[in-house]
Amino acid sequence: MSDGDGRRILVIQGGQVVKTFPASPQVRAFPIAVVDTVRTTGYAIGETGGEYTLDGTPTGATYQLMQADPNGLSDGTTDGEFNYGMGWSTGNVWKYDREWKNGSILFSAGGRFGGVAYDPTDGTFWLSADRAAGIRHYDAAGNLLGSFNTQPNLDWNLALEPSSGTLWVSSYRTNNLHNYAKDGTYLGSVAVPGMTAASFFSGEFVFGSAGCVYKIKKSKSKGGCENCPEVGSEYATNAECETIKDCDKKIKTTIACPRGGNGTCKLKGKRSSCG
Repeated sequence: MSDGDGRRILVIQGGQVVKTFPASPQVRAFPIAVVDTVRTTGYAIGETGGEYTLDGTPTGATYQLMQADPNGLSDGTTDGEFNYGMGWSTGNVWKYDREWKNGSILFSAGGRFGGVAYDPTDGTFWLSADRAAGIRHYDAAGNLLGSFNTQPNLDWNLALEPSSGTLWVSSYRTNNLHNYAKDGTYLGSVAVPGMTAASFFSGEFVFGSAGCVYKIKKSKSKGGCENCPEVGSEYATNAECETIKDCDKKIKTTIACPRGGNGTCKLKGKRSSCG
């Protein structure tokens, strides 16, 4: 998590702060994207973030924010190929390359949203309210797919946990992290010792950690979805694995219509790899 105003980054695991390191350069860098390294950029146009190894060592690379809303970016996320930033005052979701350059508006949700998280299972985005209640689900074209109510006064740090497929977000100026299923079920909260009651701008899990992959054997559209995975294609899940033996032999699941649109897809598959 990035404490932009505090010029520091926290690593949280198992409900504990396991590492804290200073931002480099020492400026307010809010949006964060985590793949094999941690990359931040500035809150406002002209401000600069940096790159760190996963243990917090600065690499020396810096990323100046050149395109964004006038009021700045509150949160960040990534799909491993592009980074995304949340324009908190407009609802604009900005798309960048992995160096936080060449920014453009991907879509606008309108209104005020503080948090953004990319969902790799279907290429969609989750947005959380700006210091208010509520989480919304959008496809990459900006179509609203669903929404649910939440605890009040959410902060700017929505993140999707790959291993569980659930969403995490904190309350503003508390050390409470709230956990939600994608259907809106409240799964409880964790008070994190050592996470001072500050405002934490931008939270992310490591993107692209190894997960179970299945070859689709059956794919059935429900409700008019026209983008269901084809039989014979591969479907990556959030189930963590070190080897293929860690994966269930078969999968049976229902997913939201990929790339947006109405309906769902009912899938059956057989494990093919851990990747």
